[in-house]
Amino acid sequence: MKINSSISKSAYFGKLEFPTRKDYVKYFLDNKVVQNEKEIWDNKEYVSIIHRHWHGEGRNGCVFALLSARNAEESGWQDHVITKKIEVIEKDDTKVQIQKRIKKAIVDSKCEILSLLFSNITVDLELIRLIKQLLIIRDFSLSDKKIIDDHITLALRIPITSDGILSWVMAFGPYEYFPLTRQSPITEITIRVKPKPEIQFHRLNKDKDAAHLADLPIDYKVSVTEQIWQNTIKRTRIILGEEPNHFSAAKTTFTLPRRLWKNPL
Repeated sequence: MKINSSISKSAYFGKLEFPTRKDYVKYFLDNKVVQNEKEIWDNKEYVSIIHRHWHGEGRNGCVFALLSARNAEESGWQDHVITKKIEVIEKDDTKVQIQKRIKKAIVDSKCEILSLLFSNITVDLELIRLIKQLLIIRDFSLSDKKIIDDHITLALRIPITSDGILSWVMAFGPYEYFPLTRQSPITEITIRVKPKPEIQFHRLNKDKDAAHLADLPIDYKVSVTEQIWQNTIKRTRIILGEEPNHFSAAKTTFTLPRRLWKNPL
């Protein structure tokens, strides 16, 4: 199935409009694809379709990501959908399966980016519990934690090579305290699973020990790439309503209210 232009878009940023989680639910119900909301988030195919569509709309600000999401198979952007609730994830072998899926993506020559999609994790306490479950997984590490006013930022990393190259993990989800470019309909953990390519656009970070989403190989003329870069900057500023900062930077995985991280209950 394909989501068409009739979907409502209730998130507004100037002239830019984007669908929210509620808009996707309305679309599926109005088009009689499902009979209730649960059927959406329990269906891995629907979750994957929504994930690609949302990134393909460009709400995350990055035009490179927009183009990659619209051609996910060709660009090597894979996803792994987990429909289980947090109570199940805490008790079963989901963490083992996540670790195996990441390792598979790292060695898969066709995979450049892996998105872990947790379709039934949607509220604050569930998110905090998920983060703590991720940190139990051997490959995940908390490389940095900063307190900024009433917020705390967490930077998660994953090794993707034997010689220490670390992937900068990014998170998205339906949480109002996330940066506006990260407020997606699905709780998502996104991992760049390959080192930097030999040839890179000149504006990108050149630290060979770090891998992040912007390192996805692209096959455009330099002039086209430059225009996409400039459009990304403009779009990101419009959505954020300000200049990008530590909260929205690629090096930050999660931005959380300080009180929530310290006292989740």
